Amino acid sequence: MLKIFARNHQQPEIKYIIDILISEYLGLEYQLIENEQNEHYIIVLPNDKHLTIQNHFFSKFKELDYLDIKNIPQKILYAKNRFTPENDIPVLYGTSSVLESDNSINCGLDIFASSFFMLTRWEEIVIKNRDKFNRFPDDKSLAHKADFYYRPIVNEFLEMLWNMLKYLGYDDERKACEYTVKLTHDVDHFRRYDSFRKVISALGGDIWLRKNPLLMFSTISDSLLSNLKLKLDNYDTFDFLMNVSEENNITSHFYFIPGIKGDYDFRYDITSKKIIETIYHIKNRGHVIGIHPSFETFNNAEKFNLELNRFKKIAGEIREGRQHYLRFENPTTWRLWNKNNLETDSSLGFHDDVGFRAGTCFSYPVFDVLSRKKLALKESPLIAMDIALKTNSSGFKEFNEKLITISNTVRKYNGRLELLWHNGNLYTYNWSKYKDRYNDIIKSLIIK
Repeated sequence: MLKIFARNHQQPEIKYIIDILISEYLGLEYQLIENEQNEHYIIVLPNDKHLTIQNHFFSKFKELDYLDIKNIPQKILYAKNRFTPENDIPVLYGTSSVLESDNSINCGLDIFASSFFMLTRWEEIVIKNRDKFNRFPDDKSLAHKADFYYRPIVNEFLEMLWNMLKYLGYDDERKACEYTVKLTHDVDHFRRYDSFRKVISALGGDIWLRKNPLLMFSTISDSLLSNLKLKLDNYDTFDFLMNVSEENNITSHFYFIPGIKGDYDFRYDITSKKIIETIYHIKNRGHVIGIHPSFETFNNAEKFNLELNRFKKIAGEIREGRQHYLRFENPTTWRLWNKNNLETDSSLGFHDDVGFRAGTCFSYPVFDVLSRKKLALKESPLIAMDIALKTNSSGFKEFNEKLITISNTVRKYNGRLELLWHNGNLYTYNWSKYKDRYNDIIKSLIIK
């Protein structure tokens, strides 16, 4: 068993991040012990060798005093030594120095504070900027500013920590992890042509958005044939998505908006017979149903509870999901999910690009920084989204290359690649070439 000595060993923030890295991620047994004589973290191995992780952050503050924009790193250093899993590693807090001997290592990088910063997203509380959807802007994050958002740096910190322990002779096995793909589908729209208004809207989009009036003939044809039940609606891709997932031995997770007519941003009526039949069809095929709470719910307990209870009456027990538009308010949104006994949220992802908003490709129990409590809720970070990939690519080739690159990064750290592919982004004009290659895309993420 590892013995970890810390000056403020009862501080909730310290207990949380040590438990996440040592127990949750590495799966190692440890004992956290008070040590008032040394401000740094000292990890004593069973062979009595020592690993010191310098404390450059929490030793400076009491309780919530650290929650200030001035405490966000202004300049990122990069360290390189025999323990780093990459050519360099970002130093958020601390120094790049590593001093080693046969019996000890003194690491200047404050691995615990740096990981806490990324996982808890406390910078999103102290930075007040918001975009037009009241979301934290991607480009205001430290990861974007310092250009390491495409790296799961918490996983890198973890590997560095593990490598130092192994160097000092720690011989127990770590927790076994395997690369996996979690394929999710936010059902923002259920049917494209189920009303005259939607047909007119699609025709208008052909002219003004897609700037291709000739598409109007295809739109009219699709709407007539689908309403006459001679072909599937363009958004009715549920069986197609499940077929591809089953062919690749993975599970699809479909997240539905539990709206009804009259709700703000109404998309479809969750109580309609066709939608209920689709939900049970998905469940009967062994795939997962989750919740996609609507636009106004991310910080509104009344609306959130109303939609969740409405959805449970239709779909039964709900354990997971993702907020609509990736709207997330820290820690309000996590509190809503946790209070309602939901197990996993997947809202924490970049909306404008791929990458690691929380700095990790592992799921983890979240921490409410304001109440200073570890919650039962787990975050399964969104790594890549179809729309963001397409927006940032010149065409299919670059789209596929970006996805393969980030999947290889996740694979290197035996993490989970959480991919969002909307059910509506397959049969429409702008996505037709992706539909034809969708199976190949998913297969390329699975094969070794």
